[in-house]
Amino acid sequence: MTLFFGISSDNATANSHTAPMIIDQQIEIDYGEKISVTASIGTGELNLDAKSSESVRALFRPRGGSTIWSYLYPEFSLAHGATSGAIGDQLSVEFEIPTGPGSYYPPGVEFDIEFELTNVGGDSIRLPSPEAVEYLDPARDWQRVPGDGYTVIYYGVSRDRVDELIEAIDFRISTIEATTGVTDPPDLKAIVFPTIQDATPSFPPVSQTAKDQRIFAGFAKPQYRLFVQGRMNTSTFAHELAHLYTHEAISSAFESGIPSWLDEGIARFLENGSSEPSNERLRATVDPNELLSLTHMNTIPGKSRDVAIFYPQVGAFVGY
Repeated sequence: MTLFFGISSDNATANSHTAPMIIDQQIEIDYGEKISVTASIGTGELNLDAKSSESVRALFRPRGGSTIWSYLYPEFSLAHGATSGAIGDQLSVEFEIPTGPGSYYPPGVEFDIEFELTNVGGDSIRLPSPEAVEYLDPARDWQRVPGDGYTVIYYGVSRDRVDELIEAIDFRISTIEATTGVTDPPDLKAIVFPTIQDATPSFPPVSQTAKDQRIFAGFAKPQYRLFVQGRMNTSTFAHELAHLYTHEAISSAFESGIPSWLDEGIARFLENGSSEPSNERLRATVDPNELLSLTHMNTIPGKSRDVAIFYPQVGAFVGY
């Protein structure tokens, strides 16, 4: 399903403006495939070279703590004298942000968009879009409820269940803050689906076996300061939220990240602030000779049985 929405400048007819400005911007979200952007820009007094493909550059960047700008040279056309007042000629620009296979972005990520115009003399000006574009499936009736330092974005679940989850998570925030040392996190997002089955198409690429067996119930994407979760589950929510806090605590010190056994171990421990559930799971389901070597836990295992051992083992290890 696709969604259209537009952004218009309040100053589009102001005769006093001679600088380039965005007059109108239309967004179409083809979820799972792309975001299409169409913009109308008044060039003002800028003398744009309509014959040069490098006169117009479109830039986009997903918001987060460690994201970068991407750019492309979009299709554009210039209509001389097509706008009224002093906003000059009208520049029409079209480009796409790919979000499909090979260009994965999680639901909830917000994109900043800018347009760079270069005149015939080589001077450039950057025009930021007045609003970010939030990437969500337009076929769903998304709702938002704030928590303590985060926002739950969800659909298909009763508000009472969401309120119960937020109450439980807010009670655990002090433990998460004390453990990670992060007491003033940036705004964080939780994108919660009704079931793991509903969430799986929006999860990052994993093996077909992992999809079929639904091994994973959530994925944290710290670079975008959000996580995606299937079903309204308190332990999973606390686990993924802990990943975001951990990333905020160590991102500046460890550019290459930390080993999975530590990252997942902290998150597992912070599901309820104790290692006892992990210890009990190990004792009940894992033989001592099945335990994984620490040197083999720098990344999450690929086999489902190893995954079942990995999580309680790292939770017990970090808790110890």
